[in-house]
Amino acid sequence: MKCQPCHDQRGNSSVEFRCNDCEKKLCHSCKSQQVSFKLDRNHNVFELPTCSVKNASYDKEKEDFTVKNNKWVYKEMDDDKWENANVQDKHTEVFHNNQQDDPEYSKKLNIIYECQQHVGNDSSGRLPLNIAVIGPPGCGKSSFLNTVFASFNTDSWREIAPIGFYKIRGCQLHFTERFKRYTKKDYYRGGSKDDGVLLPTFLDMTGFSDENSKTVLDLLEMVFSGRIKEQQKLSDFVQGAKHMSSSVNHYNKEVNHLPVDRIIVVCTLDPVSALPSDLLSCIVEASRKNRDIPVYGVLTGRDKHKPIYNDKACKVSKKVTTFCQILGLPKHRFAYITNYCDESDPSLKYLNTTIPQFDVPVLRFLKQVLIPTCEDRLRKTVIDTKQIKKVKERLLANCKSLVGKSGEDKKPLTIAVIGSPGGGKSSFLNTVFAALGNKRWIEHAKCADTGETGKQITQSLKRFLKEDYYGTQDAYLMPTFLDMKGFEDEDTL
Repeated sequence: MKCQPCHDQRGNSSVEFRCNDCEKKLCHSCKSQQVSFKLDRNHNVFELPTCSVKNASYDKEKEDFTVKNNKWVYKEMDDDKWENANVQDKHTEVFHNNQQDDPEYSKKLNIIYECQQHVGNDSSGRLPLNIAVIGPPGCGKSSFLNTVFASFNTDSWREIAPIGFYKIRGCQLHFTERFKRYTKKDYYRGGSKDDGVLLPTFLDMTGFSDENSKTVLDLLEMVFSGRIKEQQKLSDFVQGAKHMSSSVNHYNKEVNHLPVDRIIVVCTLDPVSALPSDLLSCIVEASRKNRDIPVYGVLTGRDKHKPIYNDKACKVSKKVTTFCQILGLPKHRFAYITNYCDESDPSLKYLNTTIPQFDVPVLRFLKQVLIPTCEDRLRKTVIDTKQIKKVKERLLANCKSLVGKSGEDKKPLTIAVIGSPGGGKSSFLNTVFAALGNKRWIEHAKCADTGETGKQITQSLKRFLKEDYYGTQDAYLMPTFLDMKGFEDEDTL
């Protein structure tokens, strides 16, 4: 191995040290004479293992150093590669003002074209894929999305998915709280020549807690099956999911707003951050509950957590192995990448350009994600809203003709909604109100529990008149609905 500053090579003993800050390989003389280009001070060095290290081997001709029981592969030109990852590009850490000066630029353009070939165009009869980005809180999901969006473009990085992290007096708040989708028109700036290209829709959401519980499983299943609408808070569904009955599941089974076609699980390479093993197991189970949704994995922080020979690298190595094992990821469905941020590019050049050496690993990974599968042709999505509105208008007109108008010697019907506790009575009523009205869904009947005790919101008889839920001023005698506390399943007087 050669000393990078002086290019000296005298067998295995020439390179004895490595800088923790700039990752340069150094000989004994250069470690004290040279200055780290990152911090403008002396190198922060540690001593490299020698050939006498147990289980180590050195090949002078190939100029590499491997540790057989460790998955990190140390090579002169490839010292930040992971042998089980599909993405094997080396970062030069030299960022250009003009992206076309980056040696990876032409490769980036080629992979973008290959991705476009995979997704096809609107004449193919296909629909854009819906890709859910899932992970624990604060792992960098939105940052990953912004990196993906920058990779697809050739102008500059933009903050399309809002990123940030709140921490106020120890109380942690997260920037992303609502279910949000980003379609091609939100992030792609390729010009009119690509108008028909079916680039995917990405789904962003708040992080999930690290638990393998029925609540998290039900919530993930609702996300994957497309039963959560855009801009809804996932936290609003948590309490309802705790007492979600099979009848409600069956009732909503065919409601597909944004059914998920691919799942990308995002975590950080930082060994200090614990791997959310329970959440990962829950994601795998939920992805197979109703149909087999392909799962992919990304570990971020490649710029900060590189495969260097020290104790930290061993922890990173173990984390990557465990991550892939739990999710069942083969090499082509896993990548470790660098997100665009001020830590990866302190000079902030990415605000005015893109960095192809960041983009190529991301695009190569996405090319695998976008490969069509047989399942892509089977999913159902509510897309023809005009036809659905016509059907709704016809059915609503039939209902109005049945109830009649005021002045026709009629009174509004009174309809009682009865069931067991947690059976979804109030949720059903809100669905009825949305169907009869001409406005968006509104929670007229409270439909969540009040805590871990399972105490229900509906404790007394509640009456909903026409003016409470019906958004149109007309003379039709729309019915009155009665909501009440659920009855226990017992045969007593």
